[in-house]
Amino acid sequence: MKKQFFLVLLLAVFSLILVEQNIKAQEGISVYSTVNYDANNNSVTGHSYTYATYGNSGYYNTEVTSFLVDSDYNLLASNTAYGNLQAILLLAATGRGCDEYKILSSHRTTTQYYVTAFPYSGGYRDGYYDVFDYLFSSEQGQVEDYVNSMFFSALTNPRVLDQPVINLGSTEATTFGNCVIPTIRILRDGQHITSAQNVIVGQRINLSVSVENGTASSPQWTIPGEKVANYVVTYTDETSATSGVVTGLTSQNLSQPSVQFYWIDGGDSRKVQYSATINNRTYTATATFNVKRPTATLTATTGTVGLGTLQAPNNQTVFALHFGDPFGTPGISFSATASLPSGFTGQIVWVQIVNSSRRARKRVGQKEQVLQGSGLDTVFPYGDPDTGNEDDSPREELDVPCDYSSVSANDSFTMWLMFKPGGTSAIYVPLRKLNWSWSGTGTRGITCSSWTLSNPNPSSSQNLTSVSTTDFPLWTTNIQQYDYQ
Repeated sequence: MKKQFFLVLLLAVFSLILVEQNIKAQEGISVYSTVNYDANNNSVTGHSYTYATYGNSGYYNTEVTSFLVDSDYNLLASNTAYGNLQAILLLAATGRGCDEYKILSSHRTTTQYYVTAFPYSGGYRDGYYDVFDYLFSSEQGQVEDYVNSMFFSALTNPRVLDQPVINLGSTEATTFGNCVIPTIRILRDGQHITSAQNVIVGQRINLSVSVENGTASSPQWTIPGEKVANYVVTYTDETSATSGVVTGLTSQNLSQPSVQFYWIDGGDSRKVQYSATINNRTYTATATFNVKRPTATLTATTGTVGLGTLQAPNNQTVFALHFGDPFGTPGISFSATASLPSGFTGQIVWVQIVNSSRRARKRVGQKEQVLQGSGLDTVFPYGDPDTGNEDDSPREELDVPCDYSSVSANDSFTMWLMFKPGGTSAIYVPLRKLNWSWSGTGTRGITCSSWTLSNPNPSSSQNLTSVSTTDFPLWTTNIQQYDYQ
């Protein structure tokens, strides 16, 4: 009996000494993570640690769970490690230069020492020792009853846990792959863009890039605003082939190393962006453009539809179903103004398109002849550029009125006001457009001079307004190339 008592007492004294040493050393639990990129092997490694530095650390387990991810949080590797004294986790994966890597880790501890009938807050309770608050000294074991021969020292107020798991928190470490960052420069006409560019609609914009410290692939241009790849007018004279054709800017155009286009609407602070894949990463560059556009007005006043004799532009007197009088009140009179932005020059022109035209005439005792067509209205441009005024007086002449029993016309037009900036390789761009039409029917009576006008439109003068537009006038024929059938 005496030997047993002495052994317990000796263990107790040793335990108290150990506790005092632990307290003086300020032992506890610490967590740490680090991540590194190896350029030579193109690999990334992450380490996470959970250290238990209590002298009696056998009474609890440490645990660390880690995730190795790239800059897009794609999972590269993950695992969990356990240990009585410390948990050490090593993760490795293939890396990419110039990328960002993170190791995200969670740490916790699980106590092994459980007590019963522990004196607590004036009573007793069962539970796990809180390893933050206690240093233990007794025989090692998974479950022990509280007895007088067991010594312990509390670092703070005594506490017993209902659950054995204690979360120690999380750690995060970040590193970058070591490489030279590529440089992208956007060039306009071969010159590096270093400041905002002032340009005007219809001006050719020719962009390319230079890339340093890498080779670009999968290029992509992002260009705000309304734009086209080209607008081409073919015109020699009214008897020759003619066309007005617009070419849109396609996705294929925008996925090339260089791009050429024309803006057709205005707007400041437009950010043109170029992006490409370099060294397995996407890089971008931007350039700022202030796109100017002339301000313009376009109005029109109409005459009326008539039937009878009038003087033609060749000074001959003709009998016709006519819209207005070219030597009196025209069928329609256009008036326009345009103001160019400061620092730019250019030309304002008229372009008129026949949307549809149907003319019909019937000789006495014969079948009715019909002319139907559409296209450019005779000439390009329509009238003299930059005059600010233009007019039109369409008519359907009858060479010998007595030979005909009827005549009719039903025409629809659109007049465009267009602008072409000064300089080479510029195109015409639309500013405003105005729709107008005229129609009427003439029927002969019993005598050659007894002609009657019906359904004239317009029958009285009208004021017409235009709209701002970015629609181009398009055509593939000239209205003069149609004939009666």
